[in-house]
Amino acid sequence: MVESRGDTVYVEELLSIEIYETVALARLRLENQRRDEAEYKLMTLHKSNEAWLITGISWGWGVTQ
Repeated sequence: MVESRGDTVYVEELLSIEIYETVALARLRLENQRRDEAEYKLMTLHKSNEAWLITGISWGWGVTQ
């Protein structure tokens, strides 16, 4: 059994998942209990023969349009 020792300060919310055959993009919002500003994460995944693998993670604060 693997025990997670992740930071419990964050509450994660999955905003969207886009799947394009063997590549997927997952967007998450992370509410930090110690800060007023939310953080955002974009995860890039690639499909292998057996599973989806996270191949990249980008972090940021705030959303601009």
